[in-house]
Amino acid sequence: MSDYTNTYGGAAKDAANDIILGADVDTQLDNIATMSGTKADKVSGATVDSIAKLDANGNIVDSGKDIDDLSITTVTTSGDIAAGTNITVGGTVDGRDVAADGAILDALPVTYHGRVSATSGSGTVLGPSGFTYNWSSAGNCTITHNLGTANYTPLLSAKKTTAPDSYINENTPSANTLTIYTADVSLPASGHSRGFNFIIMMD
Repeated sequence: MSDYTNTYGGAAKDAANDIILGADVDTQLDNIATMSGTKADKVSGATVDSIAKLDANGNIVDSGKDIDDLSITTVTTSGDIAAGTNITVGGTVDGRDVAADGAILDALPVTYHGRVSATSGSGTVLGPSGFTYNWSSAGNCTITHNLGTANYTPLLSAKKTTAPDSYINENTPSANTLTIYTADVSLPASGHSRGFNFIIMMD
């Protein structure tokens, strides 16, 4: 609303012993009328917690709705959206049914994909963090892992019975190691490597 403007200057008139004229009163009343005519009217009998809205004349009216009645249909943002609780959608996200997709993913077993690429008797397995290997002179490659359980199934990239890289069988899995029996009893020559890919599928 417009601010009230005092154009009377009463103190100055008092000091000069001036007479208060009708025009002075009219000016002040006009200022008050301007101020009150541009303010939003207070709502009479409004509902507690209702959201106020403006009508076509700029007056405040009771919307009859509270914050719980709000329904947002579209949000457009160029930044990140952070949610402190769960997000529930009734439709799709980018055309995908995330609930259905999530159910499929939940049903998939946890897997670890690794590769032993031995240039020496021991080293780090490529892929999963914390996996190492030790290739013995007897041709056994023992993979040490940090799974903490023997409830898994190992899968090899291939099984061959001729050297080089001939792996014959997997040992019974344990909570910390998995041994691959091979026919390669010698370590690789300098500048060469011996290896295989494997997958550990959790039960």
